[in-house]
Amino acid sequence: MIPANNSTAEQINESEQLLHLNESARCLLTESLQARLTAVAEDKFILHPQAKNILSILKRTLAKPESERPSGYVIIGPSGSGKTCIVNKLYRDLGGDRANRVGASERIPILVVEMPPRATEPRVMLAMARALRLPVVTENESRKVTDIILRKLKERHVRMVVFLELDHIKPISVQERSVVFHLIKNITNEGISIVAAGTQTCVDLILEDEQITSRLRPLYLHGFPKDQAFVDFVATLETFYPFPKPSYLSRDHLDFIFKRTQGVAGEVVALLNEAAAWALRNDRKRPGGCHVGEKT
Repeated sequence: MIPANNSTAEQINESEQLLHLNESARCLLTESLQARLTAVAEDKFILHPQAKNILSILKRTLAKPESERPSGYVIIGPSGSGKTCIVNKLYRDLGGDRANRVGASERIPILVVEMPPRATEPRVMLAMARALRLPVVTENESRKVTDIILRKLKERHVRMVVFLELDHIKPISVQERSVVFHLIKNITNEGISIVAAGTQTCVDLILEDEQITSRLRPLYLHGFPKDQAFVDFVATLETFYPFPKPSYLSRDHLDFIFKRTQGVAGEVVALLNEAAAWALRNDRKRPGGCHVGEKT
């Protein structure tokens, strides 16, 4: 275990200069074991080419004049591919929870709504009311606040509504889904863009409604093929882990990492987080151990 004192940095080989670490990981080297374990366990978002492309599309959509018909998208990818991470990145770039006040009103450029389980229209409206921080309403009352919510979206200058976990409309009936789709169409009719996120299942769901199909264009977020982009992703991820020696996982263990994760970004992060935590607990100088195919 690396002791939590200033002598640690002096003990590190100066020739290495810690160039294998990013700035936050370098600072963590002199922190306690618990602090390093906490940092290692955190989720990590790396703006790889696929994510960057989708993020750029969403930002261009927000920059369109309000007079134009709003564009809509559904981000399709397997669980762990980074759909929510992209939405969170967009949200942070737009100021996060720091609403911009204009007079007595608030500007909320992007409203993020997580679809509830069995996402019927009343439950979706309730989730939207919560996201808008409106007074609490019950599920039965939520049908009555549709007009209020549509008005609040305009008052707070919402330019985009993001529905996470669109798959949650699958368990409800076709008739109930048509009501949810009607709500989405009503929002777009107000000049507000809709972005949904879900798995491949969502493609079949939106095909049920011709107008929804025309308003939500799929953006696919695939797992990495085993190419240079995957190498770069793993190499960048390695820089987050606070170890005095380079791990060379992207050079020596890429095949194993790809086999275990199939190139899905979230799975790669989870695997390397686990490997780094194992190495920290076992007083190793680099991420490794049986978790990445090596007994170190």
